[in-house]
Amino acid sequence: MSIRSAGSLSSPRFWKIWIKFGDFEIIPYGVQKKKGVAVNNRPFSVTLTWIFIILNAIFWLALGIMIAVNTHPELPVPSLQKGIMAFLSITMAGILMALFVFLRKGNRIAYYLTVALFIVVSLLTIFDDVGLSDIFVLVLNLIPIALLIKDRNWYLKFQPQANVSF
Repeated sequence: MSIRSAGSLSSPRFWKIWIKFGDFEIIPYGVQKKKGVAVNNRPFSVTLTWIFIILNAIFWLALGIMIAVNTHPELPVPSLQKGIMAFLSITMAGILMALFVFLRKGNRIAYYLTVALFIVVSLLTIFDDVGLSDIFVLVLNLIPIALLIKDRNWYLKFQPQANVSF
């Protein structure tokens, strides 16, 4: 067993580690091996986008759990409304995690759905009563939108179809 690390082409300070067990190697997603050295073809901003998507999912999950266990300090609504809000918040976290998984796999539809979801959530946040928490959520949604649009060529890169003969 050997553990090696190699720098990324997009960011020399960003290190990847992979483990080799005999002939079997565990290489992180997005890393290609060339001449015995791992080469990361993913821009750092894509990794940053994924981090913000996960942070957003964690935020929605935490909000859903807080509402479900009745620890939200400013929510004096009937229990049915609390249940619906908790369900929707936890569902939003699940949707974000599913989009994250599909984005990592290079799904083009997931790219468009992710951008649309963040735009809709940002618009809903803007048209709500804006407070400090709303500004935090707005920033948490606007950063992934900007990064997704910046890296659209990476997400929408040409993926040749397999030759299928009938």
